[in-house]
Amino acid sequence: MPLQDCDILLGKLAIGRQYVSRQDAVRIAEEVSASVAQGRSESFPAAAMRLGYLKSPRVDELLAVIKHGALVCRGTCGETYRLSDMRS
Repeated sequence: MPLQDCDILLGKLAIGRQYVSRQDAVRIAEEVSASVAQGRSESFPAAAMRLGYLKSPRVDELLAVIKHGALVCRGTCGETYRLSDMRS
């Protein structure tokens, strides 16, 4: 099952901030996909906490980025996209 955009972004943020390794993020993503395939809804942060890769303060930091952050297109359009508008 494909991951939601928000989960992909949270995984990339967690790697970029060195909260988890790339290998750990892949393992977490596999857990999220398996959860969705089984009819459960589990987010990247929830799976990371359940598996013991992230503690609550780190998850809160990542979620704050999603809540308040934005992406700016550095191409020709210059549009700003609020991260909170991404599918979760």
